[in-house]
Amino acid sequence: MLRDKTAVVTIGVKDIAVAKKFYEGALGLTSENDEDSGGVRYKSGSSYIFIYTSEYAGTIKPLPLVGEWEKT
Repeated sequence: MLRDKTAVVTIGVKDIAVAKKFYEGALGLTSENDEDSGGVRYKSGSSYIFIYTSEYAGTIKPLPLVGEWEKT
């Protein structure tokens, strides 16, 4: 069942440096990887937030909505 799985939300951002300041400063999260993976991953409870740079962030153009669950 999904209730027993770890969720990962993927969020496209316009400026990853600004987003990192928000997630790390305002929310107090710590990144678990470097940006070489194409984005930054944060752990929040038993779930994760993955941010990446998207040219469509902050526009009315649709961003893909991605929901993931880790296999255990």
